Amino acid sequence: MRRNHGMAAALAAGAAALLLLAGCQKSSEAPEPPRAGVTHDAAMDKAIAQARSTLDEFLKRVQSPPPGASGFAVKVGVREGQNTEYLWINRLTWTGDQFSGLVMDPPQAVKAVKRGQNLSFARADIVDWSYQFLREGRTVGNFTLCALLTREPPAKAAELRERFGLDCRFLAD
Repeated sequence: MRRNHGMAAALAAGAAALLLLAGCQKSSEAPEPPRAGVTHDAAMDKAIAQARSTLDEFLKRVQSPPPGASGFAVKVGVREGQNTEYLWINRLTWTGDQFSGLVMDPPQAVKAVKRGQNLSFARADIVDWSYQFLREGRTVGNFTLCALLTREPPAKAAELRERFGLDCRFLAD
């Protein structure tokens, strides 16, 4: 299947965003992307820990991308009052533990942030990271989507892992 530029940009936002673009609804058919009101269970906690423990490796790849890699993004928790929404951010720049980049998702619960806006955030706000090898159909990172797939029927989870080229073996450790 050929991907157009819009679909490639959506893939760069992470496989979770693609689920919405593909027309998947909130149901047992596909997982709800980790946005506002995420339930933190053991799998989600493990996913966030995996992302944070490998963040330095990811940042090295952002600075020196492997051949064929694209769509480098991080997922951050954006807080506004009582609400926290998890949004994908690309076009990253950073100095020390202070980061900035462009908001890729249209926020739903956080109203002070808009899609395309430059957002500054701290390293501690990062809960996930991702990039893709589009030609191979492989996603690196996107650990929170792996955690969400544990809530799906096994056959559906396997199909989605295959479709998005996710490696979720870290959850078995």
